[in-house]
Amino acid sequence: MILDSRRRDLLLLALLCGLCFFWRLGAFGLFDFNEGLYVQAAREMYLRDDLITATVNGVFFFDKPPLALWCAVLSFHLFGVSEFAARFPVALAASLLTLLVYGFGARWFGRLAGLLAAALVALNPLLFGTARQMTMDIHQSFWFAAALVCFFAAYQSKTPRGKWLSLGMWACCGLSFMAKSVPGLFPLFVAFVFTLLHERLQVQPVWRRIRDTKPLPGLLLLAAIIAPWHILAYRAHGEIFYQEYWVLHHVALLRGADFDHAQPFWYYIPALLLGLFPWSLFLPVAVWQALRSKTIEPAADSPPDAPVARLFVLVWTLSIFLLFSLMTSKLVSYLLPMYAGAALLVGDWMARAVRSPKERALRFSSLTLAIAAVGLLLAGIAGLRWIAVAPGAAGVREDFPPELQTLIRSLLSVLATGFAGAAALIWTGRRLWGVGVIAATMAAFFGLALWQGPVSIEPSLHTPLHTLAREAGRKLQTGTPLAVYIGQPRRPSVFFYMPASVFRLIPGEPSRKDYLLETGEASALIAFLETNRPAYILTDARRAEALLSASPSLVVVESQGKWRLLRSELMPHSRSTENHIP
Repeated sequence: MILDSRRRDLLLLALLCGLCFFWRLGAFGLFDFNEGLYVQAAREMYLRDDLITATVNGVFFFDKPPLALWCAVLSFHLFGVSEFAARFPVALAASLLTLLVYGFGARWFGRLAGLLAAALVALNPLLFGTARQMTMDIHQSFWFAAALVCFFAAYQSKTPRGKWLSLGMWACCGLSFMAKSVPGLFPLFVAFVFTLLHERLQVQPVWRRIRDTKPLPGLLLLAAIIAPWHILAYRAHGEIFYQEYWVLHHVALLRGADFDHAQPFWYYIPALLLGLFPWSLFLPVAVWQALRSKTIEPAADSPPDAPVARLFVLVWTLSIFLLFSLMTSKLVSYLLPMYAGAALLVGDWMARAVRSPKERALRFSSLTLAIAAVGLLLAGIAGLRWIAVAPGAAGVREDFPPELQTLIRSLLSVLATGFAGAAALIWTGRRLWGVGVIAATMAAFFGLALWQGPVSIEPSLHTPLHTLAREAGRKLQTGTPLAVYIGQPRRPSVFFYMPASVFRLIPGEPSRKDYLLETGEASALIAFLETNRPAYILTDARRAEALLSASPSLVVVESQGKWRLLRSELMPHSRSTENHIP
């Protein structure tokens, strides 16, 4: 019977992952900025058959270690170059993370807790949205969680053979580092803090636990995973690699001195509330209950050492939240390695709460959920109304066509109706049904977004720019140079829709600025046009208008939405035109 139940759980989770992570995975064009950048870097790796040097439009791209790029390259070999192939490894990593959380939760908190925790992982806005784009965060989150699961399995093992599972922690930390650099090593910090707390700061037991993690072979394994690419990249590019990879994308980023990522300490409180919604509404109660673990009545199907596992996921959740909050540089997606721990905390508490007649916190949380749903609905309606009537909002209306406004209303209605029904069920004592309705509401929300989203969003968001990029690529194939003059935010996705032959050149040989320039600087564009004629310019309507006014030698070749493809037949009259170009 247990085996049959587990099989049903796995089938349900497979369907859930299929909906959230794989269904219509290639229906959207590439998103800018990050996804377009990473996918094009992987594509150029694939085209040049070079796994050491990442480039975007032939320019060195040493943002992070390349594990995510390597996965995309492998996917391109398997499926061909496409949006689906680029995103497939990320969707797979998100599915594996969901199953990993289920396995941990079912083992240490009981089957229902594992199932709920897995559903929480798949059915939250931030992880759902990130897992459907080719970025590095989900790869890191999976290996991060895998490292902690390996550590805890070894920690709780009673046999010498079981202690060797600690090597899995070191290996997964290495892969987590190769996915997104230094934060991939944070599981070691979580493991250390948990060991200190569980052993009550006693020196000898803590030291014995540290030795059980096999630190010497573990560090050698960690180095064997991390070091080779770094050594090869430095040997190939020397000072360029050092400055781009370490100084710019590590030192400056950690200090918040670049990239406009500096945020206040409390930044992740609202970020977590929205990113993990609606489950974030239950997280404070789950944390409070875990802190009072000794007074918790164990679930019928949880093992005797569930309190130890509860302390572990509590440390996982809170220490990662604190670590990232202390960092100056912050982005919403940085917090994703915490989500698996938070899901386990909430899933464990919910599994006990739905079975306990004395649990009042769930009723309070359901009321909070209903209030949040109503507030979300009213805010959404007000926002859409403002878009429709705001003076001078023509540009906004272009980005929010009627189809998209209709979709947003439908999505908000789904949330409000589902959450109100769930709150009513929980309030009247049908707790498990109420929690199930929350999960079903989120599944319906994401399903509707995926079903109607491409029809509502693509014609205004991606199709115009990517159509012009294809046309510009055809012009490039005739030997006519092209300038992508867009500025901030950059749109590196345009390169993905240009011919493969353009990007097979060895980086730096010759200078790509002589053939395909990407810039937001007027001076660079002027210099490009003075040395290249004829030439094409891919730009937006505002910049196109200024360019046409400043230089009568430019003509519009094609228009798509707010994007323009211009052609320059003659050299500009003078460099003074630079003052008139935005």
